[in-house]
Amino acid sequence: MTASVAPKALGIDDWAYKMGDRYGTALVNLEKHQIIKLLPDREANTIKNWLINNSGVEIITRDRYSNYAKGATEGCSEAIQVADRLHILQNLSGALKKILQRNYKLYKQVFERTRKV
Repeated sequence: MTASVAPKALGIDDWAYKMGDRYGTALVNLEKHQIIKLLPDREANTIKNWLINNSGVEIITRDRYSNYAKGATEGCSEAIQVADRLHILQNLSGALKKILQRNYKLYKQVFERTRKV
């Protein structure tokens, strides 16, 4: 198989054949905002092989799914891997929620005291 040139910035995310049952992987050209390939599964080897056969990727955005990390690392070790915006915001909101829940009583006391002033 002849290698082709992939986009410099590649997004990797899953898509559902049937939600909760069977998933594939969508590869997105982030420079053109276009899906360039739908892979049949979420296996690390599938991603790895696609990257090996499609050179030129410099940046990979993905979620924290271990198969995506493994496939990206093995298929294109020189690419920078970053979390995509959705997952950064989900992680940030989850961390903030934990902090607020852990300190709820203190925040409530401060709020009540400042309301009385």
